[in-house]
Amino acid sequence: MSFVDKKEVLDLYSLQLGMLYFTKSDLNWYYKPKNHNTNDFMNARFDILIDLTLEEKFPLKYIVDLSRAKYKSR
Repeated sequence: MSFVDKKEVLDLYSLQLGMLYFTKSDLNWYYKPKNHNTNDFMNARFDILIDLTLEEKFPLKYIVDLSRAKYKSR
């Protein structure tokens, strides 16, 4: 899951097969993600979830914190 910190996605991202992403336009007023990809990702039961972000972004932190993964690493 990737967060594109823009309202629209560049063509580069749309060419990536198997890569889930969301943009600023997928956030509600509280900066919480509101699209089906993020909801599916949070509800998936992963064994391990590794957060590789270099800077803290609230929408990604929200997804990681609410994820149903058994083990989370930051």
